Amino acid sequence: MTATDGRNDEPAGVSRLGRPSGEGGGGSSDSSSPIADVVVLFVVALTLLLVSGSAVASLGLARRAGIWGSLVSVALPELAGLLIPSLLFVWQSGQRQRLGMLIVPPSRRISAVLLHLLAGGLLGMTLFYVLSAWLEPLYEHLVRLTPAEQRALERMIVPASGVRPLGLDLLTFALVPALCEEVLFRGAILLTLLPDLGNPQAMDAHRQPARSGAMMLLCAVLFGLIHLSWGRMIPTMLLGMAFALAVRLAGSLWVPVAMHAMNNALVVLMVRRGLSSFVELGWTVRIGLVPVAVVLLWTVLRLLGRGTAAWESARDA
Repeated sequence: MTATDGRNDEPAGVSRLGRPSGEGGGGSSDSSSPIADVVVLFVVALTLLLVSGSAVASLGLARRAGIWGSLVSVALPELAGLLIPSLLFVWQSGQRQRLGMLIVPPSRRISAVLLHLLAGGLLGMTLFYVLSAWLEPLYEHLVRLTPAEQRALERMIVPASGVRPLGLDLLTFALVPALCEEVLFRGAILLTLLPDLGNPQAMDAHRQPARSGAMMLLCAVLFGLIHLSWGRMIPTMLLGMAFALAVRLAGSLWVPVAMHAMNNALVVLMVRRGLSSFVELGWTVRIGLVPVAVVLLWTVLRLLGRGTAAWESARDA
């Protein structure tokens, strides 16, 4: 992360990273590289995630929390390792207003947020189907989850003591990770890599589409790496790329948050039903859902268009 000395010597609109901040236009050259900054942030976040997870386990906090133990074991490391460092990074790098543009329209029109949440949820369902029913089975011919990884996933969601309340599992494994991880990756990291994201005055990505795509790919690679599973690396990267494209096109962090939460929620529901793979549902179900996915995608595009128009209208109001 980039340290600050507490002074405000720089011109308005220029962050200490040498890129346009949320306060306005132009920028100046700086010795700090955006890629180096995000790599440092990633290493710090991963280290804090692992250390805080180990601390929660060694202190027995999850065991003491009883039925809320799963939430404690997931939420505390995610908050301490991902969310808090991300917000501190955004604060120190002068990108507070840019992140705010991705979260709340200036005129606070709730309709824009709701449309993006709905569109993101439907897009998450479509993406889950495409990945689970078609792409992951192909990938698993090359790289398979080890039995230990598969058992760990199943035991996490369905422990030996029995299933927990569904609402608790959705909060633990869908909502909390989606929020914390999206603030880190599609918030702090992608804001640093794409100067025009959350900053309508900048047009960098329109002039350099190849660079924009490369930066989103880097963000997706880091997203895959933080999950620490080689067996899930490529599918997770594909998810990360889809989340990055969503926030890039919609200009709203709520779209990837909803996509992420929906994907995780469907994984939870599938494991609770005793299914380890979408393939177990058979060819009839997989093929029969194709027209449903097409209709969902068409609906999503319509909703995204309306939501983005409402978001931009709120921004310009």
